[in-house]
Amino acid sequence: MVMLETVAALAFVYALLSVVASAFKELLEAAVQRRKKDMRGALEDLLSPAGARQFLEHGLIDAVQNSSEAARSKDTHRRWPSYIEPATFAKVAVQMHQARQLVDCKLTRALDARASDAAEMARQIEELYTQRMERLGGSFKRNAQWWLLGLGLLCAVVMDADTMRLAQSLGQDPTRRATVVAMAQDAATLDSLKAGCAKSLNLADGTPLAPEQLLSCVDTAVPGVLGWSDAEWQRVDKLQGFQWIGALLLKLLGYLITAAAVSMGAPFWFDVINKVSNLRSTLKPMLAAAPVAQAPTAVSVSAPQMISVVPQVVAPPADQPVDPSVNGAAQP
Repeated sequence: MVMLETVAALAFVYALLSVVASAFKELLEAAVQRRKKDMRGALEDLLSPAGARQFLEHGLIDAVQNSSEAARSKDTHRRWPSYIEPATFAKVAVQMHQARQLVDCKLTRALDARASDAAEMARQIEELYTQRMERLGGSFKRNAQWWLLGLGLLCAVVMDADTMRLAQSLGQDPTRRATVVAMAQDAATLDSLKAGCAKSLNLADGTPLAPEQLLSCVDTAVPGVLGWSDAEWQRVDKLQGFQWIGALLLKLLGYLITAAAVSMGAPFWFDVINKVSNLRSTLKPMLAAAPVAQAPTAVSVSAPQMISVVPQVVAPPADQPVDPSVNGAAQP
């Protein structure tokens, strides 16, 4: 049961750090505009650079753009959309193809020469565009995974979220472990975690929480789990000689494990918390109903008593001769 509770507590810490890392990743994506860069590259590859610009200026595409007129006038990735519906892309591409605006591009070369009908051409274009977006989405997810890995490592170092230290601390401190497990059960989803933290911080329901508010909420409820504590600094100061090398390697290993766990995302760890909670609720009644094994009682065995048998001499009748084999008597 201690192992299950430790796993649940670690999963909650991983989920919390994943939420924080994801929030920072979204901020970086908003600043870098990675989705728009990838979309621009895909459109220019399919339609050619000149065809992609004409596509962007089409009325159906321009109508759904969120960028301002000043941003659209500049030839930067910010003027490009982050996503286009396949049906809309196919409709605009068919119109441009019929108007001879798409010449010698990858899209026109991929179309079936027999697709003279506009509906069949739109179907093929939509299918081709969907396949391209699926590959683009896979590439974006892989890049996001690497972003989460780097941000997870940064969060682990800043918050001293060393898996080795956390596992040892939570495994040896039943009070702290029980508190973290209780928080994990109450925060089975991201929404419930935010609602619980908002309640503890005396905020209204639905108030968006910053990453530092989530960390502050957990640090208030369970102090010493995350962050560099005085005891940890004192332990580091006592290291001498080659002890630094071993401690540094062990610390780095714990940070890397935490970073890898954070890169798996918060939904994965919330799912782990739910599964571990269900397993604990199943095993707890079984362990409570199991009979307690008693130590066997010692049985004292007395040493056997030696019984001496003394042969008795039976005197025969006077009128019978004495047998020398009886009673050990010898004939004179």
